[in-house]
Amino acid sequence: MMKTFTNINLKRSLLVLSFSLLFAIVWSSCKKSDTTDSTAGISYLSVVNGSPSTGTFNVYANDVLMNKAALPMGGSVLPYAQLVSGSNTLRFTTASSTDNLLSKTISLSGSTAYTYFLIGQSGQLDGVLATDVMTTVSTDKAFVRFVNLSPDAPSLNLAVTGGSVVINNQFYKQVSSFVAVDPKTYSFDIQEQSTGKAKTTLTGATLVAGKYYTVMALGMMAPGAAENALNAQIMTNQ
Repeated sequence: MMKTFTNINLKRSLLVLSFSLLFAIVWSSCKKSDTTDSTAGISYLSVVNGSPSTGTFNVYANDVLMNKAALPMGGSVLPYAQLVSGSNTLRFTTASSTDNLLSKTISLSGSTAYTYFLIGQSGQLDGVLATDVMTTVSTDKAFVRFVNLSPDAPSLNLAVTGGSVVINNQFYKQVSSFVAVDPKTYSFDIQEQSTGKAKTTLTGATLVAGKYYTVMALGMMAPGAAENALNAQIMTNQ
């Protein structure tokens, strides 16, 4: 069964930010002062729990709690939060403790959107920061990318069920670029790249023209105790 999660639309935010920065630059250039003012850039960050653990996690950005409810695997994707560009520190805890399970400092560029995927099994947590390049505007195409977040999976393909491969040969931790596809409802197979055999299937994935989506391979092919089995989920980036 498909699980769909939606993030906020960035177009309006980025447009407002662009006008704000333009005004600030013009205003600063018109000031009669020996001191040059600078306007800090704003970055956009979404966070996804891609760990196969059945546990849930809280996430803090610069010691500020980002989520209202602890994040299960794949579910409750955090919408894009605005952060000052430059170095930012993310840390993850369990739902019931403030003890750090993972702390990472990430570098963010201004006026840029990112997704941070928490990955890895319990005791081996890590993260992948992906730049969300969503610059193409289209009225007749949707855009999809594929990320392999399964620690014990081989290289995987994203393919249309009974049809062609959309994105191929993605190893663990790899995040593909967005590719244009026809807007419609899909059934996607997550295939083992070497054999073409479907390992799990995502059904009822409705892709709308002009929108950007991420299909995620999550869980373990051979799950252990307190781990989720391999499955596929989809999130809307924009």
